[in-house]
Amino acid sequence: MTANASPPIDTVARELAAGLPEDARAAGLTLLREQILPWELRNYRGHPNPDRLVALVVDELRRGLAEVDPLARPAVLESRALRAEVQRTAATAHDLALRRWAAEHGESQAALTRIADPAVAALTRDAVAAASVALLERLTALEATARERATYERDRLELLHARIAAGSARTGDFSLAVGRLADELRALGDAPRDPRPH
Repeated sequence: MTANASPPIDTVARELAAGLPEDARAAGLTLLREQILPWELRNYRGHPNPDRLVALVVDELRRGLAEVDPLARPAVLESRALRAEVQRTAATAHDLALRRWAAEHGESQAALTRIADPAVAALTRDAVAAASVALLERLTALEATARERATYERDRLELLHARIAAGSARTGDFSLAVGRLADELRALGDAPRDPRPH
């Protein structure tokens, strides 16, 4: 399989959806095709062993579905789709924060090369601020959905870190950066403020 090949999303989605109740199969197939698998297999291109990556993802999803009654399997996929959306949104917030930091530091190439999404890397500072406002609104909606589906505790930390990163991208203030973003900023020579009392 070549490094530039596309991940076998449709094949894998059909295989996994076959284990769903018939009346939930179409909706499950859509979740797998459009939300879960594109995120889980996002590193497929360029992965040193893409077939192994697919096998690991399929095995994890299959085990998660097999552990519950068939009637509960659609809910498992809905939960995984929400998790994928939370992670995707958090990744975008991280990229936006790095892009804003680069804009505030002379278009730092060191920061720009750390941005995963080329579309974010190409944004202007004003466009980053606007995108961050929209992302903060999206995070509010995701937080509400997570509470409704009782997954908020699972997703709480990632949502919080994403909100802080998006806030930094909006304002240019990185003093409260935490988690992965704080680690990135330290690597770039910028240490966020330590929030612990002294």
